[in-house]
Amino acid sequence: MDALRIGTIEIGGQDFQALSAAIRSKTGSGSFAEEPALLKQFVETRLLAESARRNGLPTDPEIRARLSLAQDEILAQAEHDRIYNAADVADADIERRLAERPGAYDEITLSHIFIAVRAAGADPARPEARSDAEALDKALSVRRALLAGLDFAAAALRESDDPASAGSGGRVDPMLGMYVAPEFASAVFSLKEGEISEPVHGSGGYHLVQLVKRVRADPRTNRGMVEAVLRGEAVQRALDTMLRLHPVALSRASATAPTGSSGVRNKN
Repeated sequence: MDALRIGTIEIGGQDFQALSAAIRSKTGSGSFAEEPALLKQFVETRLLAESARRNGLPTDPEIRARLSLAQDEILAQAEHDRIYNAADVADADIERRLAERPGAYDEITLSHIFIAVRAAGADPARPEARSDAEALDKALSVRRALLAGLDFAAAALRESDDPASAGSGGRVDPMLGMYVAPEFASAVFSLKEGEISEPVHGSGGYHLVQLVKRVRADPRTNRGMVEAVLRGEAVQRALDTMLRLHPVALSRASATAPTGSSGVRNKN
């Protein structure tokens, strides 16, 4: 059986196994034998902590509060994981969620061209002003050129006012359908692959959106993703119940409160 001795402190048996599991959970690292630097760090931390206990530091109010916070965080994460793993998610739940939220779990790949509305001098590189009507006219003009055969990536590089995507031909990182911005959802989900939307009005201007690829969600291939969402919702429901049962009120101590009185009180 593996064991660890630090001076007169010996950690063995189930305690050593639990310690090893905790270290792996916290750091993602292997065993002490595999990673001497990890062992050195643990030993130094343990020796400093033992010295702090001998010197009475755990009785300091601030340190006691920090220890309590750290313990609460560990326990809260453990309870979160317990609720998450205990949630009952059946195949029927996966199918129901996909049916209730069509498109939400589809993988969407888009390209876009952004035509900005801007005040005069707002962009030093493009100082000319552009009104809302002018931006719409330009977006429509670019769309006509695209429908006539102009390459979308080339148009984005030349015309788009979105520097984050123009250099990559307007391509946006793939996303789940649930993360498509609400103002674009109607246009995006009505497109077939390769099609280009009418100008969509968004914050600051107009967008031409091309649906590059759409991978539709399937109960088999998307089970893990949907199951993770449903388990997360189970955790949130549990938290909502706790919050309803334990109302929160923060009181400020009055200026006339006696010295030494606490601003935190458990009201029974």
